[in-house]
Amino acid sequence: MMRMVWHRLRAGRRGSVAVESALALLLILVPLFAGIADLGLVFSAQTRLDDALNSAALYSWANSATLTPSNLQQMITQQWGSASPALTIATPVFTCTCVTVGSQGNPQSAPIGCTNHCNSAAATIKSAYVAVKLSTEVPLPLPFPGIASPFPLAVSGTIRLP
Repeated sequence: MMRMVWHRLRAGRRGSVAVESALALLLILVPLFAGIADLGLVFSAQTRLDDALNSAALYSWANSATLTPSNLQQMITQQWGSASPALTIATPVFTCTCVTVGSQGNPQSAPIGCTNHCNSAAATIKSAYVAVKLSTEVPLPLPFPGIASPFPLAVSGTIRLP
């Protein structure tokens, strides 16, 4: 009896197309969905980086009189949260310049210390800036050949303070 069942299974071809199609689709769909998952993780982390930089800009504007690199870093860390991936914050760089409108109407700038005052005519404006650089690395669960894992992401911005 077993021999007869085995012979019928080997001779029957009715389900072979379905099995072959299922295997072919599996080889196409699994890498496709894995790539979609990896792309979603990268986009999510990039959005979080952008949000952290936007929060740094708003915080810098609202607290420009008391802004220091350490309290700016602390605010960015709080906004990022403790969720993975880890955030790397370069030390914010403060720069100040004196901008003078020349005789031809062309602006000219000269760097000064942020605690100094511009010592020129009334047409001189002191401008203060803070540069912020944030980065992270997203570990990809199913990396493809040619795509680095962890995937590096970075964002930077220069904020003019009021």
